[in-house]
Amino acid sequence: MNEDLDETYGRRELAKDENTAPEVLARLAEDDDWRVRINVAENANTPVDTLCELSKDNDWHVRMKAAENYGAPSEILCRLAKDNCLWVRAEVAYNINTPAEVLCRLAEDEHWIVRQNVASNTNTPAEVLCKLAGDENKYVRANAAVNVNTPVEALRELVKDKEYFVRKAAQTALSYRPNTDPKFDYER
Repeated sequence: MNEDLDETYGRRELAKDENTAPEVLARLAEDDDWRVRINVAENANTPVDTLCELSKDNDWHVRMKAAENYGAPSEILCRLAKDNCLWVRAEVAYNINTPAEVLCRLAEDEHWIVRQNVASNTNTPAEVLCKLAGDENKYVRANAAVNVNTPVEALRELVKDKEYFVRKAAQTALSYRPNTDPKFDYER
């Protein structure tokens, strides 16, 4: 497929180039080489309909890159949030365009990496961040600590966390919040 495209430039490079015409990206999205399709999926100028097709690709790497694309509409992100692949769901959780209701659902994911990305997302509602601040996984708690939307009350609890780096992250976050006392004992 796409053998007529300039092979000296390379299909992968062409798929990656943000100046590539949308109709060429649409053709490259059908390429037999999954690495070409990955580059199309992560290209910021890939048309939404092409991105939608790539989000249904058999290769999870391609679906993951479609979920990572900030041009992905909420319909794609909602569908990919149910993907069987952990890495696809993790990218949906990290995407700033993922709707809050999807982030709420992903906050319950069995894999801590997905929950960690939900905790990082600035669209995650405060009540979900409070819940993630109490997660069993230290990386999830640390990411909740550095999210600008985590309520001060949750940060004050995280300052007492058993893990030093979680305490330190909460302490640092509190130091940037107005009208809070950043002097907590986080070095216990």
